[in-house]
Amino acid sequence: MAWGELFDVVVAVIASLGGASVFIFALSNWLGKVWAARLMEQERAKYGMEIEKLKSELTLDTEAYKMKLKKSEFLFQKEFEAASAFVALKQKLSPKVRFPNMDYHDACDDVAREFSRYSRAVSEFLTIHGAVLSHEARELVQEILSITDYGKYEIAENEGTVSNESNNAADTLLTKMNDLEKMLVNKVVDQSVV
Repeated sequence: MAWGELFDVVVAVIASLGGASVFIFALSNWLGKVWAARLMEQERAKYGMEIEKLKSELTLDTEAYKMKLKKSEFLFQKEFEAASAFVALKQKLSPKVRFPNMDYHDACDDVAREFSRYSRAVSEFLTIHGAVLSHEARELVQEILSITDYGKYEIAENEGTVSNESNNAADTLLTKMNDLEKMLVNKVVDQSVV
């Protein structure tokens, strides 16, 4: 074999190996791209499902929050109405000045004589607004009703004469009504401050 022929054989072997390596390189490049695209699609699908799940949860949470907010707004409105109604009721029932030197004791006598009126008005208030009153407010209303219900019979038995006991009961009644008014108004004011 001559050097020329040997050279041709070596060139042919190198060329065939180079062609195969080019072919193998191209094939591995194509397979790599296909595999990467497939993995990418799987990841996209996985993240797409997670995003949809999060969107769904967020939508449910938002709707639940909207319902709670609507309920809170409704309750606030009813509590506002109850507080306003009680302030008006208290103002309407408050003893009026009948003579220039009228003192607190005289005002309590007037209240004691009106226990029946107080009882009816507070009972009506409880009937209308009782559902939105707090437990403490309802207990206070029940105490007020207890004072007026007991007191109206004592005044009737004494034929309109107000005893010291009835006067003290009227004082307690006015104090409890003031306490209830403060409680109801403070609850509304506390909710409106953000």
